[in-house]
Amino acid sequence: MKNNKISEKDRLKENIESFRINFEHSIKRKNVVVGFTSTDDKVHKTDAIVSLARSLSKSGKKVVLIDANFRNPEVGKVSRNENVNGLRNILIKRRPYVNEITQDIYEKNLDLILTGDIIEEPVKYIDSEHMKQFIYAIRTDYDYVLIDTPSNKNYPDANLISTIVDGFIVVTKKGESKRKELDYCVESIEKVGGRVYGIVVTNCD
Repeated sequence: MKNNKISEKDRLKENIESFRINFEHSIKRKNVVVGFTSTDDKVHKTDAIVSLARSLSKSGKKVVLIDANFRNPEVGKVSRNENVNGLRNILIKRRPYVNEITQDIYEKNLDLILTGDIIEEPVKYIDSEHMKQFIYAIRTDYDYVLIDTPSNKNYPDANLISTIVDGFIVVTKKGESKRKELDYCVESIEKVGGRVYGIVVTNCD
């Protein structure tokens, strides 16, 4: 008798593929910059972002994933790429972003810009003209620019970045994140003039 049960690995692949399809249908254009934040620091959004970036790259899109979470950078760890150089050099040392790109070890169409060394006061660099210029310049080189940011529950970073990107996606955790936390996260972005493309519910621990 044939076993029709779907393995956990296959289910994960299906979920990632569904995430990619919904993402592309929601955005509907290229050269777009999308930020990601979460309802709480405990929500492991970076796993979902890296999976999305790789899925988009595998489908033929040119993608760059930027780790702008100086509070707790995780893109390097989750993607298994070494966290060297990166956004810190772009914002503080004013180095060209092409010099700070790390190619993903799994997908050739995926570039990464990791945080590099931690910035003690990231807000003043994120909320700067140079950050705006960097985002404006990099968008023309990629189909999708994805930016990982801290939860905006306790930090203003995501709200500041939302004013210079096309839109944000909010990641929340099934069964744990409260509705008021989700509402606060969305309203905080919209209050400063940012746009929320959608909400993603994750089961990642």
